[in-house]
Amino acid sequence: MLRYGITKTLDAPVAYAYAWLTDFRSEDPLILGDPHPRHILRRSKDNFVWIQHYDRDGTAKEGVRLVTLKPPNEWHNEAITDEKESILDYRLTTAGKEKTKLSIRVKVSFKTVEESKADLERNLSTIWDKYGAALESDFRSGKKAVA
Repeated sequence: MLRYGITKTLDAPVAYAYAWLTDFRSEDPLILGDPHPRHILRRSKDNFVWIQHYDRDGTAKEGVRLVTLKPPNEWHNEAITDEKESILDYRLTTAGKEKTKLSIRVKVSFKTVEESKADLERNLSTIWDKYGAALESDFRSGKKAVA
């Protein structure tokens, strides 16, 4: 099992960031430029389950995600694909006035394709730069975060 993680600072308060980051919408992957929306199977107060389609080297793939919410500032994500199984733990903490520190810790076990820790961290950082920019844009524009 490989372990890695990243930390990001978001220009929004913890409560806003938590609500925005844990509303899990079908179209969220579009923020990343991914043409495949999520197919949400279950949405409840405490957890979400969805199927995510993606392409790997021109081959269509899919994975399942189970997210458990831990309000007011944490959530747990278990992801299973044909290639790997991942456990991601997210935590938000105050980093100043209207700033939030997002810490993501990942454990991954590969089934087929193995990736380096540096590549995984770089990819995760790129993903969260995009989500962070979208969150901050919504916050600055006054858009309400859905809790």
